[in-house]
Amino acid sequence: MKKLFILALIVLVGIGLFLSDSTADSTRTIPFKTGFANSENTLITANAGRLYMISGIAASATAIWAVYDEDAITDTIGTDAKILVEGGEATQYDSFPLYDFGDEGIPFSSGLVVITSTADVTLLYR
Repeated sequence: MKKLFILALIVLVGIGLFLSDSTADSTRTIPFKTGFANSENTLITANAGRLYMISGIAASATAIWAVYDEDAITDTIGTDAKILVEGGEATQYDSFPLYDFGDEGIPFSSGLVVITSTADVTLLYR
């Protein structure tokens, strides 16, 4: 009888472990967001956050781009104080390297604006 009781207890514990929910609570996870600038100046977000990755492709030769900490596309863009990242690519249709800023990312306080006329830029942010 004692062996049967222990066996039943082990079976119940095993079923309990099998049926337990082992996924993360969806209310506690913070999803990444993606922004895209398609060869034109683009406001990605007007909120504070962190920039984690940048990738893209040159739409024409000598493509250039810059990401600013701004909440709107304004005439004040162009000052070095608000630039987060800038880059370029010399050959048309070449992708530029993936810029990965790690788990910490680059903080921005106003928003993200991509200034470009010749590159397609994709951003990963929160």
